[in-house]
Amino acid sequence: MEQTQGAVMPKRSRNQELQTEKRILQLSVFADVCFVVAELLFAFASHSQSVLMDAAYDGAEMLMMAAAVCLTPLFYRPISEKYPFGYAQVESVFTAVKSAMMLSVMAGLTVNVIQTMLSGGAHVAYGAVSMFQLLLGLVSLCILGVMYVGARKVASPILQTEWMAWRLDVLYSMGMAAAFFGAKVLKDTSLAWMAPYVDQVVALLVVAFALPGAAKMFFGAVKDIFLFAPDEKVLE
Repeated sequence: MEQTQGAVMPKRSRNQELQTEKRILQLSVFADVCFVVAELLFAFASHSQSVLMDAAYDGAEMLMMAAAVCLTPLFYRPISEKYPFGYAQVESVFTAVKSAMMLSVMAGLTVNVIQTMLSGGAHVAYGAVSMFQLLLGLVSLCILGVMYVGARKVASPILQTEWMAWRLDVLYSMGMAAAFFGAKVLKDTSLAWMAPYVDQVVALLVVAFALPGAAKMFFGAVKDIFLFAPDEKVLE
């Protein structure tokens, strides 16, 4: 959302975008709550470290999105004499905080995964975890579709951030489902020694895929906060 948007966008259009964005963010928060509860219960039942790490990531997402639902009305307030640039910078600050949290969670998960690998990997009920992650991946894919439609209708960095986060959830869940299914197959072969390390390898690949996007988002938000080299549209 450009900083000058509040000055030229009709009031009705602003209200429509606000309501659309709030509905999508509320859906995201509700889905995050359901995911965190389900993952925590399954993690304690199956003693799966990867599912517990996923719950920690989704928990961070849930807290940030709950704050976003409260802050969203600020992003659509028009400019005034007191605030000539409007409240667009609030969105940049929020995006910077959220992306920084994503980076810190990914760093923590990476350290945890490496420690697990060095300690001999993890032995869990591979089939049950695979089916659970597949189910989460399918549900995440449906929510991703809703987020994609919303991100196209509303030019909001927060919705784009959420879309990236749900895309990561889909990749992570599907990757873990495939990893645990592969581990179940390997368990009965001469390559059984590899089975405990499969989920850690996939987790590291997912982090490697998501890290550049989160870093780009963070530095882009910081750049917007300090108004370094604004875009052509902002200058106009």
